[in-house]
Amino acid sequence: MDTDLQIKLRIFKSDKRAYYSLLFLLTAFLLTLPAEFISNVRPLLLVVDGKPYFPIFIAYSEKDFGGVLPSEPDYKSKRFLRLLAGEAEPLANSPGLDLSDFEEDSGFTLSLDDFEEDEPAESQQKVSEPAPLSVNGDARDFWTIWPLVRYDYKYIPTESKTGQVALAAPYEKLSPDKSRMLESSWRDGHYLGTDDRGRDVLARLIYG
Repeated sequence: MDTDLQIKLRIFKSDKRAYYSLLFLLTAFLLTLPAEFISNVRPLLLVVDGKPYFPIFIAYSEKDFGGVLPSEPDYKSKRFLRLLAGEAEPLANSPGLDLSDFEEDSGFTLSLDDFEEDEPAESQQKVSEPAPLSVNGDARDFWTIWPLVRYDYKYIPTESKTGQVALAAPYEKLSPDKSRMLESSWRDGHYLGTDDRGRDVLARLIYG
């Protein structure tokens, strides 16, 4: 190694603040490389009835697990757990829901039905009265391997055991109206709390 470079490195190491700051930044950078395996809303491995799924690598739809929606499920939601448990799950409160509402749009289509006269409102009402669709099935055996932090940098949860999503703190505190004590966000898996939108602070630090 060049003598001048050795002298510069020795001087740099003598500055403890700069030296340890560099070590901290390098450590943080190395931690962000496998960030998706440390912090993610998708399981590393999901086994259902002996069949393995790898959501962290492959985007599955709800249909792959016996549901009806073509979109990717929220693996943390109660709805998805109920789906695997074989429990009925209403898809909408409004009558007349059709599976075609969830199919991908293939483009503009035109048929002879578009030129037929509209039916009276009473007959249309009778046609649109079926009960909301639901998912029924047998309970399945499943188990999951999750990352250390079950959130990513942009996930905003819609369910909370503590009753607080935004600005949740990793310690007990008074509610905004000072009527009760709010539990620690650790119960929801937010080890450093959440920001003003409900995103996990630790996950956002890991992702950088």
